[in-house]
Amino acid sequence: MEAIVAALRNEPGEWAKEALAAMERASPLSLKLAFRMLQQWRGLEIEDALTLEYRAMMHVFAGEDFYEGVRAVLMQDQKPRWRFGIARLK
Repeated sequence: MEAIVAALRNEPGEWAKEALAAMERASPLSLKLAFRMLQQWRGLEIEDALTLEYRAMMHVFAGEDFYEGVRAVLMQDQKPRWRFGIARLK
């Protein structure tokens, strides 16, 4: 994820700015998890991929960042305080 963020910061296009802004609103931990899932689970049968995704999401729900993201949206402050902040992606 760090390389993707760095590449987007160096890309002059408007699409890159929009993509970077969307990534900065998301949970850094979730971004890294989704990226890792795409890398490692490519080629799996759909049933196996869905089983692994379900298990991964149960771990996400057990953590703090999911609920912090929900809180930020519901409270409309749009300023989530991630446990694993965006600074870790820099």
